[in-house]
Amino acid sequence: MSKTQDPETLQNALEAVDEIIEKKGQRSFLFFFDFDGTLAPIGPDPDKVELQQSLKKQLQKLSEDFPVAIVSGRDRADIESKIAIESLYYAGSHGFDISGPNGTSHLHPEADRLIPLIEETGKEFKEKMLNYEEVWVELKKFAVAIHYRMAEEETVKQVHEEIRSTMKGKDDLIWDEGKGIVEIKPAVDWHKGKAVLWLMEHLEIDTQQALPIYLGDDTTDEDAFQVLKDKGISILVDGDSQQTHADYLLESQHDVSVFIEKLRSDV
Repeated sequence: MSKTQDPETLQNALEAVDEIIEKKGQRSFLFFFDFDGTLAPIGPDPDKVELQQSLKKQLQKLSEDFPVAIVSGRDRADIESKIAIESLYYAGSHGFDISGPNGTSHLHPEADRLIPLIEETGKEFKEKMLNYEEVWVELKKFAVAIHYRMAEEETVKQVHEEIRSTMKGKDDLIWDEGKGIVEIKPAVDWHKGKAVLWLMEHLEIDTQQALPIYLGDDTTDEDAFQVLKDKGISILVDGDSQQTHADYLLESQHDVSVFIEKLRSDV
């Protein structure tokens, strides 16, 4: 297993563009982006989060030259509607549901089997979380998201206790904590990193042909950072995590936009 680093020790990717282009050599690029916290700011209401038009245009132009994929915890249909660029690949629900150009489609069979249990669990949490202020439950196709970004610290502790209690005996499901959120999802050996590898295999692109670059901000992106260690470039956005497998750092969504522009203009 690769070692983690403190984000403060990472070089800023804006200062490393020449270095990244040198690593690419004669190869092409292959881009993977998380959405919330990477391409768009995290907001208390995910439905109201929007992608800036200037960044949307950058992604459109980038996809004309290189394969571009969005790898998100959001439902695939949700993230597709948020970005609405037909030339991109979309891996929703942490990669359980993938679609893209030329009929690309992949639905993880084990996760698909667990949809009824996820729905049942979502209803259970929906009822229980009514007792907590500034906490709300989002029902997704392959996950239940419990949002508490705006809640007081004591409330967050109580919510975690409630989650632990409710999840006892639900061995087919697991829960992960992110930035102001807990997500309950299928206990299946699949994550964003495996979705990245699936897309590379599907596109018949290996690291001798293209240099993969993955940009993400949260703990769920660390799986992708890990699988690309020594194979590609991983960039942590808004270095809020305590330890990371990323190679470089960008401080904001604005810097992501600047990075894309610098990289495109220099190749």
